[in-house]
Amino acid sequence: MPQARAHIPLLLLGGVLLWLAAQGLLAMSFADSALRWQAHDADLARVAASQAQQLRPWSSGQAQLLATALPPEEGLSEGARALALAPADPYSWGWYAMRRSYAQDRGAGLELAVRRAWELAPHSREIAHQQALLAAYHWPAAGASLRAAWRPWLELALRDRDALALAAAQARVESGLCQALSGEHTLRRWCEVAPDFRARCSQPQERLGPELVYRCFAAGFLG
Repeated sequence: MPQARAHIPLLLLGGVLLWLAAQGLLAMSFADSALRWQAHDADLARVAASQAQQLRPWSSGQAQLLATALPPEEGLSEGARALALAPADPYSWGWYAMRRSYAQDRGAGLELAVRRAWELAPHSREIAHQQALLAAYHWPAAGASLRAAWRPWLELALRDRDALALAAAQARVESGLCQALSGEHTLRRWCEVAPDFRARCSQPQERLGPELVYRCFAAGFLG
């Protein structure tokens, strides 16, 4: 009998762990559903996001996912929740900057997020790539202070210049990127030819020929 009693706490602990695991899997399923539905049914996305929030209100990673799944204004609140849950996580700050960007917010909140991410992870190539594209998109309308916050990210992203050029072309922000990188830089020659290449690659594919189609696709200007 004493041995049987000794096993009860272990059984209870095992049951709790199983319940938490099942709850986590269910929350992930709801979060994934919210992400899938975001472009097709905003109401269903909100319902799925709400269920995920209730099941795992402490998960900053899930909050980041929901920040992506929800419309811009609602995504901002999820981004803020992710920051509250993990204030020292540079990826949360990077995601929050993205949500600010999607909401067309170029104010102090966006600049704070950009600077905070740099303070926490000044060597992150992944965040640098993300922030360089945001900078390229917003550069023409960004103020001096926000541009200054993005400059170190741009310099870091240039260390992988081919990947940066490809991503900028695919996102159709090469013009903004080249404005942001004014002066001497390793993509200067690419910036000189990019407008002409964009114009050539914008023609109907039947007029381009197989070789040029391949080159346009490989450079990110087609597809």
